[in-house]
Amino acid sequence: MKLYRLRYNTQDGTHQRWFSSRRKAISFRTLIRKNREAYGIQQIHGLSKKNIIPTLRGILNFLNVYCTGG
Repeated sequence: MKLYRLRYNTQDGTHQRWFSSRRKAISFRTLIRKNREAYGIQQIHGLSKKNIIPTLRGILNFLNVYCTGG
């Protein structure tokens, strides 16, 4: 299973959004580029692709590596 991550910075800090398709990620990136001031975007980092194994163990490993709060 492929997931796409878009990272960007605002005045509130670094944010990331995950997408199930590359097309959706690019569409959101285009939206925030066009509305940079409205979203308070300071910098947009590139898209990155992550492959995960669609099993319970694979999903838990993904969450522990990429989605921890601290």
